[in-house]
Amino acid sequence: MYFFNPAITMVRTTKEEMVIIGKTMAEKLNKAVGPTQVLIPLGGFSMYCHPGEPLHDPEGDWTFIESLQKHLKSSIPVLEIEAHINDPVFAQTAASVLINLIERPSAGERP
Repeated sequence: MYFFNPAITMVRTTKEEMVIIGKTMAEKLNKAVGPTQVLIPLGGFSMYCHPGEPLHDPEGDWTFIESLQKHLKSSIPVLEIEAHINDPVFAQTAASVLINLIERPSAGERP
């Protein structure tokens, strides 16, 4: 647990919870009808997941990633990025992927 302020306490999920979250997220993504891609920041998912921070748990992160990938349809591309979710390179990559998905012609359109 990390006491952020009197109104917010952040709690790190257990490995068992990470398995459930990965599976649930994959099930929701598998229902997507439009262009879909998953980006995974391998360096951590929150500002308190850096080494030395109270919620740093790379093993827990990998538990989530493995569960997500195990339950995700193979037709949904996954891009693992060697960056933290708050790193500029992750934001730039996410923006580029989003632009490509938006500009991709839909199934009934001609390119």
